Amino acid sequence: MKKRLKLDSNGHGMEEALGRLARLMISTGGVDRVFIPQHDETGEAVYATLVADVDALKDPAPLVPYINGNKGREAGLSTPKNGENKTAVFVRPCEARAIIELSKLMQAHRESMLLITSDCPGTLTLEDYKRLREEHPDHREEVAAFYAPFHGGERLEGHEVRECCTFCESLAHPMSDIRLLLVGAPEGTVVVEATSEAGERVLSKLEMEEAAEVDEAVREKFTEGQKSRHAEMEAHWDEVVHSVEDFMHLVQHCRRCYNCRAECPICYCRECVFQTATFEVTPDAFGRRADQYGVVKMPPDTLVFHLTRMNHMVTSCVSCGQCTEACPQKIPVGKIFSAVGRRVQDVFDYRAGADTADELPHAVFREDELEPR
Repeated sequence: MKKRLKLDSNGHGMEEALGRLARLMISTGGVDRVFIPQHDETGEAVYATLVADVDALKDPAPLVPYINGNKGREAGLSTPKNGENKTAVFVRPCEARAIIELSKLMQAHRESMLLITSDCPGTLTLEDYKRLREEHPDHREEVAAFYAPFHGGERLEGHEVRECCTFCESLAHPMSDIRLLLVGAPEGTVVVEATSEAGERVLSKLEMEEAAEVDEAVREKFTEGQKSRHAEMEAHWDEVVHSVEDFMHLVQHCRRCYNCRAECPICYCRECVFQTATFEVTPDAFGRRADQYGVVKMPPDTLVFHLTRMNHMVTSCVSCGQCTEACPQKIPVGKIFSAVGRRVQDVFDYRAGADTADELPHAVFREDELEPR
């Protein structure tokens, strides 16, 4: 078993303990910079920050119960490609999966990162997060309350996590350099585990005592529950969608605002085909369509938009659900793409963001890849 170290909160909260860990990584020379969420000056909003000066790491928020976008893309943009300057990247499992996929797409540089992921119970919608803040105005108490049942493999009652979080199968990502274990750990304690030589080198510079045992049975039970819910979601999908007409019904309220595309960490094209002349429609063209068909739906091509985007990124969908959060029409885009993505990835025996060694399905060819399995 890998060596596990203990990170006590010492009464200051788990996030401050993680902030202390991040500061030590910089001050001991283990890394050059740290990519970590922090509160803004108001103490209410949370943003990703790239920190080089330990004094600038003032209000860390890596465990905040709300995620304002998958930060895998920002992490990729923040790390150089030379591999010489190391950045410690604190992210959630779904963000780590996005980083791994983006590294295969040459949009992130895994070799420049010390990837650090934590167990995640899921996150709340912004509205529910604000309600939690009202119940616990002190951020330290808010995080403690949200995570207290999670140490025992449960979620806080009275606050439902986002739908995609209910069937996310990951705890701390196994391909990380360092994992922060919460499930099965004593309440108020973060267990730190190095899972690579790079992680071991950084932790060896720090003075940390060995951790108490982590209850593996609790971790396994939580994981199995997530897998069961994922299977239920897919069974529901089989009942709901049997044709293009069924799919069109799901997205019938789409306004083609492109919010889902903008929030997707895998949609990284600098120029989207839907914002080029290919999909520009002049008034005369609209008139001709109306004359031909009798009626034209506005905006046009909403089904084509979703099918095209799905075709572009479905093998790399990491099921983070940020597309659903961004949709003003409350279309369950994340659930749809996750379900379709799982089926497509099954065809190629591939899991998006699972392993850096797995090749992208569209980057390789195997004669038997489309044979029935």
